[in-house]
Amino acid sequence: MDLRRLKYFVTVVELGSFSRAAAHLCISQPPLSQRIQELENEMGGELIDRRSRPLKTTVAGALIYQQAKEILQRTEQMQGYAQRMFHPEVNVIKIGFVSANFHAHLASVVRRFIQLCPEVEVQVVEMNSIQQVEALRAGHIDIGIGRINVVADDIEQITLYQEQLIAVLPQTHPRAKRGCAVSLATFNGGRFIIYTNQKRPSLADELLARLVSLDVKPQRVIEVEQYDSALLLIASGYGMTVAPASARLISMPGIAYIPLIETLTIPMVMFHRKETRSRLLQQFFTALDEVRIDAACANTVSEPQGDSLEPATQPTGS
Repeated sequence: MDLRRLKYFVTVVELGSFSRAAAHLCISQPPLSQRIQELENEMGGELIDRRSRPLKTTVAGALIYQQAKEILQRTEQMQGYAQRMFHPEVNVIKIGFVSANFHAHLASVVRRFIQLCPEVEVQVVEMNSIQQVEALRAGHIDIGIGRINVVADDIEQITLYQEQLIAVLPQTHPRAKRGCAVSLATFNGGRFIIYTNQKRPSLADELLARLVSLDVKPQRVIEVEQYDSALLLIASGYGMTVAPASARLISMPGIAYIPLIETLTIPMVMFHRKETRSRLLQQFFTALDEVRIDAACANTVSEPQGDSLEPATQPTGS
C-alpha cells in the first residue's frame, strides 16, 4: 500500500477537485490523476465519481476515504512518537502572538497540532510583530503570528488570510443605534483610539496609515497600550476605533461592533526563521494546511467545474 496514493486520494476528496488538489500538493494534474487511478486499480473499483460536480466519492470511496485518513494520521503519530523517543530534548514549540484575544481562528490550528504531536508542550507568548522577529532571531520562539508585514532577509513570512476591519463605537453613538454599516467618515472630527505598545511599527501604525491614505481626519488620536483599555474608553463614550472582525468575540457592555461600508482588511502573517525547518515546524505547517482544507470544505459553493474550494498555500522551502 503506497501511502502517497492515500494522501493524494484524501486531498482530492477534501478539496473536491483534481486541479485544486494538484495545486495544494505542488504537482501537476496528470500524475495526480494517475496515482488515483493506480489506487482504484489496487482497490478494485472506482473511488471517485468523476461525473459529479463538485467531485464526490462513490460508496466504496467514502469508506476508503475514512480508513485512509485514519492510516495517514496513525502514520504521522507513529513518526512523531519515534522521533520524540530518539530526540527527547525537542519537545517544546514556542509561538509568539499579537493580541491573543484576536486569534480564535488559529485555535483550531493549535488544536490540530496537539493532535499530531500530543507529547509536545505548546508555549504561547504575547508580543507584537517586531518583537517576534527579534525573538525568532534570538531563538526564543519558533513561530510568530502577527498583523504587519516585516521585510527581513533571515525571516520567512506567510500570509495566512486577510481579515476585514470593523468599527468599534460606543452603543450611545447615533450611528451605532441605527445598526447599519458605517463609513470611515464617521471618524472625522472625533477621538480615534489606537492600541499599541512601545515597539513600533505596530498594527496601530498600519491603521493610522490606512486612515490617512483615505483622507480620514480624526480630531484627536489617543494611544493606549492594551485593547481592553481602548474598549473601556469607548464604552465610556470617549472615542472610537477600528479592529479586526474577530474582535467581536470580546464583549463588553456599552460597546457596538459595526461593519464598515468600505472594504478594509489587514493580514494575519506567520513568521519563522528561514534556516529552520524542524520536524515540529513541519507538523505545524501540516496542521495549518489541514485546518485550511476543513475551512474550505465548510464554505464550499458548487461551481460547474467543482473548483469552488480555495487551495491551502503550501509554505515554500528555503
